[in-house]
Amino acid sequence: MGGPLVTCAVVARMLSQIWGVPIVGVNHCVGHIEMGRIVTGAVDPVVLYVSGGNTQARTRLSALQVFWL
Repeated sequence: MGGPLVTCAVVARMLSQIWGVPIVGVNHCVGHIEMGRIVTGAVDPVVLYVSGGNTQARTRLSALQVFWL
């Protein structure tokens, strides 16, 4: 798993430098929540995110505020 992660990190840094744009850290779980919100058109979802040992109940208050329940 480490090899693909390192490769993607190197490519992201390279593209950031070539295109002159910053790299922005994103919470993986929140990314899934936002994608689901966009696809379904939900305005204020409450989400149960279950992924192995990473189970979270979250709600979205704004584009920058996602809270654990």
